[in-house]
Amino acid sequence: VLYELFSRGGVPWEDCSNTVVIEYLREGKRMPIPPTFKIKFVIELMKKCWEESSQDRPTFKVSNNPQCSIF
Repeated sequence: VLYELFSRGGVPWEDCSNTVVIEYLREGKRMPIPPTFKIKFVIELMKKCWEESSQDRPTFKVSNNPQCSIF
């Protein structure tokens, strides 16, 4: 959802089939950050949300962080 919000309604993986996306992710690759996006805190949050292991992804408790007040 962060990608859609900060790419101004962009569709992630728009030109790719599900098979291509799965293979891309299995190779450890991730989508590029939208070029119009400049807020460093949210860029880092997006990257953490895209971690392969759910144990490495942030929890909803991250919203207690004052920097999240932009949401």
